[in-house]
Amino acid sequence: MSGKLREEGNKLFRDAQTLGLSPALVRDRLNRALSRYAAALSAAEQAEKSSSASLDRAAAEKNLGAVHARLANILPISIKFELEMLERSTVHYLRAAAARAEAWSESDVSEDELKWLAVVDGKGQEVFGAFVQTSSALDKDARLAAMHRLLNALPRAPAVELGVALAMRARVGIGTARAHFELAVRATESLEHVSALSLLRDSHRPLHLFSPVDSAQVAEVADLQASIDKHIFIAESCKARVQGELALQSALHKEEYLLVEDAWDAVDFFRSAAAYAQEGNDLENEAIALTALAGVLEKVFHLMAVSTPLYRQAFRLGLALWPKHMNDEKWFQACAEVEDREQAKLKQAAQDEEDAARRAEEERLRPAKESLTVELGALKKAAAKGVYALIVHIYSAHPPRAAGGPHVRAAEVTADTLKRDLLNAMRDYHPDRNGGHDDAWCVLCLEITKELVGQHEKQKHA
Repeated sequence: MSGKLREEGNKLFRDAQTLGLSPALVRDRLNRALSRYAAALSAAEQAEKSSSASLDRAAAEKNLGAVHARLANILPISIKFELEMLERSTVHYLRAAAARAEAWSESDVSEDELKWLAVVDGKGQEVFGAFVQTSSALDKDARLAAMHRLLNALPRAPAVELGVALAMRARVGIGTARAHFELAVRATESLEHVSALSLLRDSHRPLHLFSPVDSAQVAEVADLQASIDKHIFIAESCKARVQGELALQSALHKEEYLLVEDAWDAVDFFRSAAAYAQEGNDLENEAIALTALAGVLEKVFHLMAVSTPLYRQAFRLGLALWPKHMNDEKWFQACAEVEDREQAKLKQAAQDEEDAARRAEEERLRPAKESLTVELGALKKAAAKGVYALIVHIYSAHPPRAAGGPHVRAAEVTADTLKRDLLNAMRDYHPDRNGGHDDAWCVLCLEITKELVGQHEKQKHA
């Protein structure tokens, strides 16, 4: 009886594929085929339980899946109607595979059986893909309702029978979880953090209902779970930051004894927000939370020693977001201001240290310099006469001691070689090349170099 009804339905289904038919005729023939297949399924379900009855039921379920998919494809009267057809089609394909598996316990599994199952599995995944794409046009609540309605309609029997796995069942679980995840990401972007967290936590459930069947699905599930876990931390971070901002606003509008308590609550919220963002590897949200935390510590509690490192840490995180530029963000501007201030302090400290070292060295060399009063006076007189007289004087009166010198001989200095000789003299008497000698020679080289540099500057501007 079931087989005869399916044959009648098959004829009507084939007739519905005839080219040139009007939509009304196509719909009529598909609906008539649908009624035959439904009757065939009912007859198979009422028959005595056997391998043959299970096969009849599987065939009827497969036919029903094909008709509903065709109705959704040809006659999308509305999104609601299209979704209903795709949902029914997916469920029928899954039930067809489950019914076919029941017969295996009573007979051997042939290669044809496996091919039949692969076809049904592939059709089911194709229809579910269309279901997911169509449902994406709905609002959040309607989309979730459609996904859960389909999920709850699926058979809960194990998806693996005699070593054969149904990828379709796992695909439904993955697709439902991904829909939750996508909606959660949108909610996070819209600052609906409570809704985002609810969606993210709900997205785990569909992944645990059905096991992945191959390495590709295992990898897909692992990636999706990692993304869900990451965004849970991000949503928690955003939620904590909003709570911190509310606590801070409350603190600023209360009496002084309450301000401190609420302000410390804000500190805790901002600290939690930074920790959650770090767990989620969200550099930007971590930097924003650290900046807010530093702001409270600086402006409310005046803890500059604590707030400054936080500002600088947030600044470094902002730089790590390159190529995304943060220059227009207020939080980054606040961090950059603190960083500039600290860099100026470091630069000034380095300059002060250098000046102190120079003064200490001058003080150490002061006795040696006082002992060279005559020599330094002669050096000044030679410099006053010009570069030629200066070079001749220093090479005659104070022959260089630097290794590899001298590079100039006083008797050979001429007007044509004067520029080159001046540079060579600066090399021979440079303090860095004359270390290791007594203090008097070090002072003499330093003063000679000053005079040579002065002559060089005059030559450049001559």
